[in-house]
Amino acid sequence: LALSPDGSLLAAGPSSAAASTDIKLFSLDSGQELRRLVGHVSWIPALSFTADGRKIVSAGADQTIRVWNVADGREMAALHGHLSEIYRVAFSSDGNTIISGCKDGAILAWDAKRVQRRNRVETLPSPVAQLVVLPDTGEMLSVDRDGNVTLWDSQTLHVEESLNALGPGVEQLLISSDGTRVFAGTRGGEVIILDWPSRQIIRTLSEGPGRGDPLRPVALIDDERTLVVVAGGRTVRLVDTA
Repeated sequence: LALSPDGSLLAAGPSSAAASTDIKLFSLDSGQELRRLVGHVSWIPALSFTADGRKIVSAGADQTIRVWNVADGREMAALHGHLSEIYRVAFSSDGNTIISGCKDGAILAWDAKRVQRRNRVETLPSPVAQLVVLPDTGEMLSVDRDGNVTLWDSQTLHVEESLNALGPGVEQLLISSDGTRVFAGTRGGEVIILDWPSRQIIRTLSEGPGRGDPLRPVALIDDERTLVVVAGGRTVRLVDTA
């Protein structure tokens, strides 16, 4: 699933190719399906809107990245270069670069304006689990399937830092809109809150002794005054970010 920046559209990609490989666009006001984006021939692991909401980029298990016009559903480009299933895709903060992460660990950068691959390629030691673009910096964070977090220049794909402060075993990341806070869900079931400028851990949230339910950060709401956390897949908790 991907939500448009203005909150009016929901894009949904199939988690398997059993029934259909179409991407569906829904109106959140009416709940009605508006159109389908047709072109992939396998399931869709990831979707991302541009900041202006006019385009969608999709990552396919068919080893292609596709760029779509939201208004009419037209396929604008099909990008080829990965050699395995593409798990993650994101736009850089300025919208000029598409970043894609693959099952084989490859991370590629694409020129979003000319819709072609840049020369730079990097490969992580394990599949790419998440790509998160930092606001207004030209940087991004990646998480690989081994739980390692890396900071990149999203334009050049040069590695700037291995983020050791979060430790191993990171599964997912949330970034505050001002780029000052990183919320990391770990395999141990904790949520680590990191002050990004200083790289210092502010707090670690856990269920406490004897409870044992893993915590997962889901979203920031109420102008980011509240962190939504799921505990063990059964309970939703609201945490005051202050």
